[in-house]
Amino acid sequence: MSNYGIMRAETILSDQDYSDKPNRSRLVVFFTDGDPGMQGNWGTQSMATANSCIEAANGIKNSTEHAATIYSVGLFSKTEGTADRTTTYLSYTSSDYTDKTEMPTSQSAYVPVSKDKSITVTSASELNNIFSSISQSAASAASGSSVLVDIVASNFNIPTNTDLGEVKVYQVPCTQASATSVISFSPKTATGDLRWIDITNSIGLDKTKQAQGEISVTGFDYAENWCGWDGSANKAHGFKLVLEIPISVKDDIVGGPSMDTNAPGSKLIVKNRAGDVIQELEFISPIVKVPVTIWIKKEGLLSKTADGVQGHEDNAVFTIRKTKFLGRYETDEYGNVFEGAKHIDYIYEKDADGEVVVHKYIVNGVETEIKWTTFTKVTVNMKEGAQDGIAKISGLDADYVYRIEEDAWAHLGYDFDPDETAQYTLEWDETTERYKELSNPFTFSNTPKTKAFYAEDVSRNVFGQGTGQGQGIIVTTSGSDSGSTNE
Repeated sequence: MSNYGIMRAETILSDQDYSDKPNRSRLVVFFTDGDPGMQGNWGTQSMATANSCIEAANGIKNSTEHAATIYSVGLFSKTEGTADRTTTYLSYTSSDYTDKTEMPTSQSAYVPVSKDKSITVTSASELNNIFSSISQSAASAASGSSVLVDIVASNFNIPTNTDLGEVKVYQVPCTQASATSVISFSPKTATGDLRWIDITNSIGLDKTKQAQGEISVTGFDYAENWCGWDGSANKAHGFKLVLEIPISVKDDIVGGPSMDTNAPGSKLIVKNRAGDVIQELEFISPIVKVPVTIWIKKEGLLSKTADGVQGHEDNAVFTIRKTKFLGRYETDEYGNVFEGAKHIDYIYEKDADGEVVVHKYIVNGVETEIKWTTFTKVTVNMKEGAQDGIAKISGLDADYVYRIEEDAWAHLGYDFDPDETAQYTLEWDETTERYKELSNPFTFSNTPKTKAFYAEDVSRNVFGQGTGQGQGIIVTTSGSDSGSTNE
């Protein structure tokens, strides 16, 4: 019986907690074949069922706890403007009427469907258009007072006040091809009616928090510009908003294969036309690939002016090894994460002979070897008057994982521990399911000798096995010097 469906909807609404989103829209869509009881029979039982349905719907519409909008959709053939028991039953159940609790007793009081909250369709294929129509009405809550907040991630620079004009806001046409196709949008290269419309100077662009990396946009009417198929016009409808910020990578970031361009807090604050906040929707941050930069810092190196160094300065030599970045999780051949799959660890070890141990993982459904290879060697020199030596290695391929170990020294101004190794690593945080950076630069300390003798002023290589303090350089933070686009 149809009244059971409405009563079930009322139960579901009553079970919801709206305390955190008091202005959130509530919608009920009621589908029927037009007969409230036994098909083709508008007898006493059907009339009682219709009255029960209308009464339950009235409770939903007028509840102070969860007042909801009800759409009634009848799948049957009716001549436009027809007013009979069935159209009245649909109309009274819908939010077209908020004061009805039962069917009228006189035929003269029968009403047609409004085509707004009460609707009839003749075939299932028309339901796609109905859903678009309902979506349009439901979107009316997202008014032009809604706020798009874009917070650029701290790894990137955004335009300064002098060139903030480079920030652009576009209105992008919806190009959905048919009622049954997926919603699509025009490319930026489109011309004519499908071109991107620059609305930067006609929209509310808030720059007051630009120094903190935050830019906000207001004045875009999301309700008016709803995107989807317009059944009445038989064409695509609406626009989406695109905020384009030309960002650049900061000089002191590490880089990696998938760096978020946006910080947490980037969101759409949805407001209705009265200015009340309905809900806040955080959007997915675009990610970009950035070359990796690593800093190696050697503490305690002696300069050539230090007592006993006799005109020579300390040097430290490091080996950088790499292995291919395969991904974050074990996956099947289709790229789906296995149930219970583990995050891929990029493990670096050596066997008793000093050879790198090969580890195997299931990646993309294939047993894959992870083997470390020597990439390059780096010398850290002591600069005159400085206390510590620092070397910077830039432009490393973001699709690799890197590890550094100290394997040699020169001029012997300090005692070298061959087991003291370090690696750039981003530790996997199970709570947030994200990588977090542990250390960069690599920092190596040493114990300076009381006096360095010239006789010890030679170079030696000591390829220590190392202690394997971490799991390699997992490079996953990222950024772009070509800009980010948020929608």
